Amino acid sequence: MFPVKNLKPEKLCEQIWKEHEAYIRKFCEYKLQSRKDLIDDCVSEVFLGLLEALKNGKEIQNPKVWLTRVANNIITDIYIENRKTIEKNVPLEDETITQTESYYDTYNFENITDEQIEEIKETVLNEIDEIDKRLIEDYHIKNMKVKEIASLYNLSESNVKQRLFRARKTIIYLSKKELEKYEE
Repeated sequence: MFPVKNLKPEKLCEQIWKEHEAYIRKFCEYKLQSRKDLIDDCVSEVFLGLLEALKNGKEIQNPKVWLTRVANNIITDIYIENRKTIEKNVPLEDETITQTESYYDTYNFENITDEQIEEIKETVLNEIDEIDKRLIEDYHIKNMKVKEIASLYNLSESNVKQRLFRARKTIIYLSKKELEKYEE
């Protein structure tokens, strides 16, 4: 327990800072390995929160535990905000998933036999992840909605959309690569 009674909030905060700053910095460094640019900001926010709490008369029994909890909350907020930014970069509408550039619209298939098409299909499908194959089948063949697929596989709608978008891009890339073998 800390001697709280006789110290002003600023002095108490300074004392806690001296004792726990190194620990909180290491905690933030560990938790924010992917966002090293935010470590100093996180440490500062933790101790600003401490100062604010002390000014409001909060009695802190175990400063290390309190600081760690605050740091963890700040770091969680950082990752939630980061996730929102990432989700904005993923196509969010069903139409966007199907509006990928179509190589097949311009390709001349007259010189390719049915056997070669089956060979290309097998090669491409062997390269696609099993879950992505099922998602593609459900969405494009069974005409299921993204919400239904997400529920079926216990995934978020955003994750399903992202996987469908990436799988379609992969299929187009691999198909194009295989078709180029027969153009010669």
